[in-house]
Amino acid sequence: MALGLAVIYTCGTVWLAYASVGRTAIGLASAFATGVAPFVIADIVKLAAAAGIVPGLWRLIPPLSR
Repeated sequence: MALGLAVIYTCGTVWLAYASVGRTAIGLASAFATGVAPFVIADIVKLAAAAGIVPGLWRLIPPLSR
């Protein structure tokens, strides 16, 4: 999950920094500050919650019969 989040953040930061067609590029530092930094803490909390909850749910759901 963390790797997927890192990929999304990386692609989004690069897009925000350089892919603004017809607009001035804001650069990686600015793109990180506006597009990633405000969301990192909440996403880490969500990852931790999912990592704690999902294994418990797997124990409650019986495996599918083939």
